Parts: sequence; C-alpha cells; structure tokens
Amino acid sequence: MHFVTMKGFAAEFIDEDPASFHARPFDDAPRSLWVPQLSDAETLVLGSSQHADTVDANELADQRVAVAKRRSGGGAVLVSQADLVWFDVVLPSGDPLWSADVGRSFDWLGAACQRALLGLGVDTQLYGGRLQHSPWSRRVCFAGLGPGELTLDGQKLVGMSQRRTRSAARLQVAILRRWDGPRHASFLALSAEERVRAAADLRDVAVGIPHSPTEILNAIQTELATH
Repeated sequence: MHFVTMKGFAAEFIDEDPASFHARPFDDAPRSLWVPQLSDAETLVLGSSQHADTVDANELADQRVAVAKRRSGGGAVLVSQADLVWFDVVLPSGDPLWSADVGRSFDWLGAACQRALLGLGVDTQLYGGRLQHSPWSRRVCFAGLGPGELTLDGQKLVGMSQRRTRSAARLQVAILRRWDGPRHASFLALSAEERVRAAADLRDVAVGIPHSPTEILNAIQTELATH
C-alpha cells in the first residue's frame, strides 16, 4: 500500500482485526489517518447499542462470518477487503477541522471524500440533512443516511460513524466496494416473513464501486493532504 506525504496528518496502515482496531485508544493521538489492513475473511461489526441477539449466530457461523462490536453507534457493517474500504480520521479537540456540533462534524470529511471519488470518475451526492431512519437502519448501517454521507444515484455509497471524548474525535468512514442487501438480511435474527421483507427492502439501499482499495485510498490520501 502506497502512502503519499500528507500535510498535517500522521498516516498509519494498521494490521489488526476489526475488534482490536475499534478498541484502539485515540485520546492522545495526533491528527491521524488510520487504515486497517482488511483481509478476505468477513466480519460483521455491530454498532455500540446493538445486542448479539439482533443477529442470527447460526447463520453467521454457516457463512463463516465472524462477529465483532465497535464503540461507535449505528447498525451492522460487513467488513472485508472485498466489501469496503475503511479508514479513520482522528482529530484532537483543538484542531481547525474539529466541530463541537456533532451533527456537522462530518461535513468537511464528506466533502473531501466526494472530491476524492470524483477524481476517480464517481460523481456522488453529499447528504446534508437530518438523520434518515428506515425500518432496518438500527440493525444495518447502510439502511440509513446521515449528515456528511454520500450517495450515488440515490443509493448509499459512503457511511460514517464517530467516537468522541473531551480531547479527540475519531471519524470512521466506510466506502462500499460491493453491496448484497438480501445477504445482509440473512444475518438478522428475524422470522421467515420478516426476512423476506428485509431482503426486498435492503436490496437497493446501497451500492458499491469497482475501484481497488489502493485506488480509493490513494485518492482519499491525496485529498486529505490538502487540509
């Protein structure tokens, strides 16, 4: 993985499993870009408020999908190298990019991602409204839409979440490379009837792009280097 020289960001490529990466302390970190090294193995990462009984443990085991939990909010995200590109931006509280307004703290980062993806020929839309819920958004991250996130032709492409302390914010970004809504429905602890409905509802809520992780990350790093 190639890292460009970044103005004001400490870029680090981190070889940790999703659970360990999410637990990584950030209070004393400088302004940083953290990129976890994703493998082919799949992990369903649950949001901080999700209970284990919201997913079907037997189905996940059958599909060889591990389960981990993050400390930021939102629904579940399927993590692997094939599924998405994932990076975190850490900002100390005194940073010029820091916002005390949680609802607006993603604005600059969403715009940066939008410019980076446009450089790859992907013309996205930046969402700036209130948090949009759906019947499945508390269980599946990409079934909802929040400020700073990006859509492509009405389908969600870039999801964001965050953790905050008094001294720092950790902004977490996932850019989809593929999306399979019915498969996500199969992970949920639902009745047969509910699962059919979830599969239909989730089918087209999100979309991935065919670019490689290296292409996407290099575009993101080049854009962040201007901040």
